[in-house]
Amino acid sequence: MARANARNGAEPVAPPWPATKVERRKPGDLKPFERNARTHTPAQIGEVANSISKWGFTFPILVDENDGIIAGHARQLAALQLRLDEVPVIVARGWSDADKRSYIIADNKIGLNSGWDWDLLALEVGDLRALGADLTTSADPAWAAGRCRSRASRGFTCRASAAATSSW
Repeated sequence: MARANARNGAEPVAPPWPATKVERRKPGDLKPFERNARTHTPAQIGEVANSISKWGFTFPILVDENDGIIAGHARQLAALQLRLDEVPVIVARGWSDADKRSYIIADNKIGLNSGWDWDLLALEVGDLRALGADLTTSADPAWAAGRCRSRASRGFTCRASAAATSSW
């Protein structure tokens, strides 16, 4: 896989796209990476399945040329749970084994490095509640309980307990 290089004043060279089109595969034909260190609880797979049921499959599974899963293990498990006939995939072509294995770790780790602006989240959830949006898929009350600063905004206040937020 080509690497971007901006050292010594040289123009950065963007790596080629690893996949150029969305294809379809049977979820049961996809092969999970046996040493994938990222774990998924049945509850989390259920959340992914609920998201797919509500919004569709918005993010294809990344596979190698042999249908080995590089990114999207939870989406594949959710698709199996939903008994979907096909799922969208993109095929990363030309990646070495080391590229695939290191990307599996990076893909799962990079998202953990981000945070939340709890005040903006409170505003967004408040607005969505006012619109009558169903937040059961997108905003788990136990997740946000006690994690954001108390702030009343348009009828939303971050609450201190999961029980208090069960009406989201």
